[in-house]
Amino acid sequence: YEIYQCDWSSDVCSSDLWMRHAKRWLLWKLIPNKDPKKKPRKVPFYVSGKLRTSEGPEDTAALATFEDAVALLAKGSPRYAGLGFALGQDEGDKYWQGIDLDDFPANGWVHHCCA
Repeated sequence: YEIYQCDWSSDVCSSDLWMRHAKRWLLWKLIPNKDPKKKPRKVPFYVSGKLRTSEGPEDTAALATFEDAVALLAKGSPRYAGLGFALGQDEGDKYWQGIDLDDFPANGWVHHCCA
């Protein structure tokens, strides 16, 4: 697991520190897709082992710290394949947003900033 840090001088590029300290962490499992031609789905679970199915106060309360999620993943449980981060409204009035860059060409500003 890695979070990349940009060389820029703005707060945007120090988001890895904000993320590590946010209690928004989950674990995920690879679940076979109903269509065998499609790749498996990454399904989010709380560190309690419960499937994440909704958002709201109960969801926010069930999210884990980075340390707790990493510790459970490090135990080598075959149940989980990786770490996840819950986007959406935090405990205050701020929102976590993100983009997925799978299969994005490794060139231009993304490569310069994040590779």
